Amino acid sequence: MTMILFYNYSGIPFNIHATGDVFLIFRIEHDNGTHLGIAFRLTAYNATVDVIMENGTGLPAFWNESEVVSFKANKTWWLGGVEYKIILKSLEIRGSYYIRKRDGMVIGRDGRTYGHTFLWYDPTENIDDAPYVNLTPVAPPLYLNGTLGIDKKLVTYYGAFGPPIGRVVLAQRDPGPIRVCFSAGNRRECPFGTGGSEIIGGFTYDPASGIILAGDMLIPPADIRTADIIYALFSDLKGCYFNEVNADYSVYPVLQLYDTNADFEAVEEVSFPRQEVPSEYAYYTSIGLLVLVSVIAVARRRR
Repeated sequence: MTMILFYNYSGIPFNIHATGDVFLIFRIEHDNGTHLGIAFRLTAYNATVDVIMENGTGLPAFWNESEVVSFKANKTWWLGGVEYKIILKSLEIRGSYYIRKRDGMVIGRDGRTYGHTFLWYDPTENIDDAPYVNLTPVAPPLYLNGTLGIDKKLVTYYGAFGPPIGRVVLAQRDPGPIRVCFSAGNRRECPFGTGGSEIIGGFTYDPASGIILAGDMLIPPADIRTADIIYALFSDLKGCYFNEVNADYSVYPVLQLYDTNADFEAVEEVSFPRQEVPSEYAYYTSIGLLVLVSVIAVARRRR
């Protein structure tokens, strides 16, 4: 499985999973000086939509009917409930939002702030103490816990990067008594636990440009939550194969950079944490905005 996603459409939570390739495409539509207008599109292949609704309630459709392979409706144990299962050749979810240029914060068209964009990391930004990924009300918000320089190579669909590679580390703070878990088949993940602050995961960047290279399996980017995506998990099966069969960890089993028109050469040297990285490496961040169009993907097959 490459994607598990919970989508709020017309006030109804839909459970969507995919076993085919999944692409997330981000495009800058305009720049008004203080904010960037971003268009977002998620395309998932071999997708299944599940939802339980009260019998007699109309089912709102957000999929293209020409993509439907199978449509089933069955009564459930829930009194008066009907479970719908729609299998699709492909499914698209679109959205648009803003990125505030001074601090990289993602702002939905509803005015809500969802956290920092995962499309790039700029160490000169001042995000104060704002959540890096705001998962409320699904899970506790995640905060920037620091950055790491890692003396390893990372291979993406776009190409190989490093060493070094950069890592933004995210943590939750005093999440409270609720434990959030997700189940997929026999696998159960509880990424958001109880107790004090703890590191949850993070995103991986090219330190020469600050551009995203890889996401996190359990942390959905703030950018996609603006499209009424409640929560999402992405898994790259090529990365899983390399990790588990070949013991090759140069490919991450998560969202990966697939394509971009960004210029990786336009850089300016700045300081960057050097933990786990030899001192002879230089560290850079982008001059101005480099990410114009980025495609992030997970895949079901080896390429």
